[in-house]
Amino acid sequence: MKVRLHHQYIRFRLEETEVEQLSWGDPISTRIQLGPASIYFELTMLEGPNPALSFQEGATRVQIPSSWTTGWNQSDTVGFEFEFQSDGAPPLAVVIEKDYPCAHTAEGKAVFGRPLKMPFRG
Repeated sequence: MKVRLHHQYIRFRLEETEVEQLSWGDPISTRIQLGPASIYFELTMLEGPNPALSFQEGATRVQIPSSWTTGWNQSDTVGFEFEFQSDGAPPLAVVIEKDYPCAHTAEGKAVFGRPLKMPFRG
């Protein structure tokens, strides 16, 4: 799972196996370790009609209605978007989408498959 944060916007991009897991009702998660602390993100299914989001002790949990995710792995639906409003805070836009791995050639033609990783320059 890739997580992108920008101002009041959070975007989750899921690999094919993660989309399948979520479609089957299995949660998916990722953790970023920052020394002794960590940031944790989890996506799970919810039986209710509305998505939910919570943040507690470095963990962000997003619950997505099962009506959105059931069969998602076999559909053409790219993803879902909703806005989360918390008391006294500006709204947070949440996007959850399939991550289509592709690269583009110099000629502009799409080449599907995993692109090569860029070397680390530290």
